[in-house]
Amino acid sequence: MALIREIMFTIDEDPCFTSSFILTQASTGYLKLKNWDSRVIGMEIDILFNSRFVEFFHEIRDVITNSGESLIFIKEIEGSFWKLEVNQVSKSIIFFGTVINNASELRDYYLSSELDYMDFYLKQKHYKDSVLIKNTENGFIVDSIGIEIEKATGLSPGRSISEAFGYFNCLESTEILQSCLRENITIRHLDTFRRGGIKKRVVLELIPLCHNNKYILISCYAIEDELFYRLIKNRVGITSKDFNYFAFLHVAVYGYIESIKKFTVIKRNINFACLAEKNDLNEIITHELLEPCLRQHFLISRIIELGGVSYIAVALPSVESNDYLVFLVKYDKMNQIIEECFSSLTPREREITELIIEGCSTKRIAIELHIAEGTVKKTTSNIYKKLGVYSRVGLMQYVFGK
Repeated sequence: MALIREIMFTIDEDPCFTSSFILTQASTGYLKLKNWDSRVIGMEIDILFNSRFVEFFHEIRDVITNSGESLIFIKEIEGSFWKLEVNQVSKSIIFFGTVINNASELRDYYLSSELDYMDFYLKQKHYKDSVLIKNTENGFIVDSIGIEIEKATGLSPGRSISEAFGYFNCLESTEILQSCLRENITIRHLDTFRRGGIKKRVVLELIPLCHNNKYILISCYAIEDELFYRLIKNRVGITSKDFNYFAFLHVAVYGYIESIKKFTVIKRNINFACLAEKNDLNEIITHELLEPCLRQHFLISRIIELGGVSYIAVALPSVESNDYLVFLVKYDKMNQIIEECFSSLTPREREITELIIEGCSTKRIAIELHIAEGTVKKTTSNIYKKLGVYSRVGLMQYVFGK
């Protein structure tokens, strides 16, 4: 069977029974993935899904209903990892899924969120415990284990790590462990741990110990609900009402059509439309911002010239699979923004912040300011701490959010 890359399914309240939920839509790909046929449409989710998914569904339904925001999860389905975006339309809960092919893609997804920039925050604010596991002919077994994890999971040295998978929402097999070793990549994963009456939000950090390709150190950090949901929200999506607040920004959302390898404008504010009429804007945005953003799946910023005026242009990849948020702001206006946003920074920190916003690398900033790269890294870390952000993406969102 050909690899299924995209799935969709919808869950609604049962019109005949209060507090009951049924599967009302499912793409052909999802039915094939689950080895179901169309007769499952209309069946109760308590019959179709295991208790972990049912509990997971009710929890995220409550969160989405109260916040009005979509959520993004990484979840294992039938042995493969999927990026699931969960939205609410009217009373329907809609799941869109895109397959994650390997550990590199799993890591790259988290690089686009705050999760990969939380070293200081996690180590300072949250308790950590660890378990060392070994890959053997009989599967992954516990080599040594911390006291707290041993108490929580019931695991002990010599037992299979797979015994603990039933306590997590999103992990169902050892595939993530095998990918971690195979590709020699450290991965951080968000999940919910449940056992008995205990429920904890956790960050799992999987570190392959590559000297013999057999051991993985798993560190577990307990985090609060607020941080957990902040990390999985669709943080770069914007709605039509958001455009009202960008009085001086040129804003657009571009979509990438895979079949024809082309970017197209999905929506834009009036400022962007006016600028596009006077300039060959789409070609410039595509070449300077979107194509590099597509390749790197990371924030790209450039200084571009349009009609003799300098603009700082920024492209942010959405946690949605093919959407890109683009901002343009006049260069001279950027100085005013920096004055308003960064009054707490020192003159040197402001200089470095300006260069970060302009898209300069750490090495380029060091050359421009005639200082060591280590000094740039240390100062950048201080900037992030002062502003309460964890990455360049967070910095950009702080600026344009202001």
